[in-house]
Amino acid sequence: MNISIFLIGFVFFMGGISVWLMPTFKLGIFFLEWDFLSLKFNFYFNSILFSFILFLVTFSVLVFSTYYLNSELNFNYYYFVLLIFVGSMFSLNFSNSIFTMLLSWDLLGISSFFLVLFYNNWDSCSGAMNTALTNRLGDYFMFVFFGLSVFSGYYFLSFSMFSSYMSLLLLLTAFTKSAQFPFSSWLPKAMSAPTPVSSLVHSSTLVTAGLILLMNFNNLVMQK
Repeated sequence: MNISIFLIGFVFFMGGISVWLMPTFKLGIFFLEWDFLSLKFNFYFNSILFSFILFLVTFSVLVFSTYYLNSELNFNYYYFVLLIFVGSMFSLNFSNSIFTMLLSWDLLGISSFFLVLFYNNWDSCSGAMNTALTNRLGDYFMFVFFGLSVFSGYYFLSFSMFSSYMSLLLLLTAFTKSAQFPFSSWLPKAMSAPTPVSSLVHSSTLVTAGLILLMNFNNLVMQK
């Protein structure tokens, strides 16, 4: 417990220094770069600050989970899926390409489905299915949005023709993950997941994924 308190204090200290010293910091890293596939991550002030908060919340939930779910038979399964979810959240936060954004967005939906399904009873199955269907609807909006972005410059198509529709699709995509009306019905049912999952996934991380998406395309949203 003393080690945990020390680590939390150290992370708070380093996070405060980064907030003070790097208000304009930005770094782009290319992992893969092909004609049809780009794997790039951007590190800038907002993403670093959000990742710092995400790390603190995740660390607290993981420590609590060791006491709360230690007697469960599927404890290792829970930890594995939860780490996939957290990694997908970090990847979405730093992503700067269509491929990484789609991959992270889809992994968030898949991992949240299995986390809600943890207890494998009627309530958890119903909540997991409702969550999955809402996420699939958001994925559809996102695919159409990126499709319009890619093909808006071909032939007689122009970006100005579809910019309003693209902004609407982007907002609908964000609403599905952030549980905004009319896509808010999945969130109460998803509370059938274990308490650490509800505190991490459905209150502080997954519901902010839509906000991260809007921040990545803030120029398009503010234009309209």
